Parts: sequence; C-alpha cells; structure tokens
Amino acid sequence: MIILEDNSWGSERSPHLYIHKQLLEFHSSYIKEENQAAHHSSLLYHHEVLLELLQIMNGVNITVREPSYILISVCEFNTMNVKRHCERQLIERKIWLQPLGYYFDRASAHNLNHLLPHLLKYVKSGKRLAAILKYMDIEKMSTEFMKQCTRYFIDISNN
Repeated sequence: MIILEDNSWGSERSPHLYIHKQLLEFHSSYIKEENQAAHHSSLLYHHEVLLELLQIMNGVNITVREPSYILISVCEFNTMNVKRHCERQLIERKIWLQPLGYYFDRASAHNLNHLLPHLLKYVKSGKRLAAILKYMDIEKMSTEFMKQCTRYFIDISNN
C-alpha cells in the first residue's frame, strides 16, 4: 500500500488516501522504478487533484476542473492516458483562461501534439507565432511540435 497525503491546509477530508502499489504500477513506469519510501515525500497533492488524477489513471471519463494543473501534477507519474485525457479536455473546452503563450508552453512541455493545431487556429499571423515561440525553449520541443509550427509559417506565407 502507498499512502498519499493531502497537503491542502484546512482540508475537511481524510488526510490520507490509500492506494495499492500494483494499481499505480500498471499505469506508471515511475512507480515501478522507484521504491515506496521515495513516494512519501514526493506524492503530496491537493485531495481533489489527486482524486481526479487517480480516476483518470484508471479510465474514468470525468470532466476535470483544471486540466493544466493536472498536467503539471502528472509529470511525476508519467502516464500517457492522463496526458491525453487532459489534452482532450482542453481541446473540447476551447476556453483559454491564460495567455495563448501559456498553452503553447504546456503543449510543448507535455508533447500535446493534438492540442497544437487547435492553438494555431487562434494565432492570426506569423509574427504573433514568432513572438510566442521567442519565449519558449526551442531545443526542448519535440520534432512533431516544430514540424507543425513550421508548416503553419509556410501556410501563412503562401496566403
């Protein structure tokens, strides 16, 4: 058993959530590689985020309150199904609460290549895309991400 702690202050819920290690190992290679002692210090999340994360990890199709926050939290687990679920949620909502550059950065950091074409629809010119990419770490972008951005530049220049 792994004990996951709720780190939110003033939480009215149970401070611990118990989950079987094999259930996490099935979805995440991170859990297989590390020992259980390492998880006690690193797996501290808000109770609601943790419940959403575990539900998505096990295939429950739920509406996530804040997909961007789940994506940041899921980096530690490295689970593809959670990344894809959050990516789909962002695409379906089409509500951009943050500046567009923030979502480009999230898409690049988590290899959300399906989200990128939807973001490119909101970029009106090549200059705006260049301004967004200027502040991103281009060396860490995936080749697919760079191909899509290059294709957008070429399509804009042909029009």
